Formats: sequence, C-alpha cells, structure tokens
Amino acid sequence: WKNKRKRKSPVMMRTSTLFFDVCRLCEKSTTLPPKQRTELLRVFWQKQVMPHVKAGTMTPFDVVRLLVPDQDRKRHNYNLKEAKLAHVYVAGGGIPKESEEGKRVIQWRTNAVSNTTGQLSDIIA
Repeated sequence: WKNKRKRKSPVMMRTSTLFFDVCRLCEKSTTLPPKQRTELLRVFWQKQVMPHVKAGTMTPFDVVRLLVPDQDRKRHNYNLKEAKLAHVYVAGGGIPKESEEGKRVIQWRTNAVSNTTGQLSDIIA
C-alpha cells in the first residue's frame, strides 16, 4: 500500500514556503528597531529571494506582491468586500445560512458579540 497523497508542485511548494518566510519575517520585524528591521530585510532578500531570482524560478515582484498586495495590478481583486466575503465564507465552509453560526457571520456588522461588532475577522476567528 502506497501513500497516495497529492504532491504539491515545485512552484506551489516554493510559493507557500516563501509566504511562510515573509510572514515570519514580518512578525519578527515588529519587535525590532528600524535599523535592525532594515538589516533583517536585506539579509532575507539576499538569502531567500536572490537565489530564486538568479535561478530564474521567481522574480523580485513575487515577494513585493506579498508585502504590498494592494499595489499588485497583475492579479484581480475579485471585488470581494467584507459582506460578500462573509457569504463566501459561509458557503465555502458548508455552514447553513439559517444556522446560528451562519447568521452570526453573515450579519457580522450588527452582531453584538462582545466587542467584535463591525470586525469580520474577529467574528470569523
């Protein structure tokens, strides 16, 4: 019997690893003074990004896209604002709209759930 897990393609593995590394870099940089943040970013760029750029497996824009996604004009934003995103979350999660949880997510603006009213991310979390 062989394990028949789907294997990620090299591109997907590289992208998800890069995303994890960028997230870890951003988290770590929040506690550092500005000069150390700059040095951390420089080292990250040299060790994590430039080898892929030189090998032709990635462009610098791939990393910049993770750091400032609102400046990415190449990809669509899908016009998913919070209200539509709440509906997509409920449908994608298989949560019945009529259930208590479904109503709580869909009516995220008006729910009086502790102090999270108006914050979709807090309601979903």
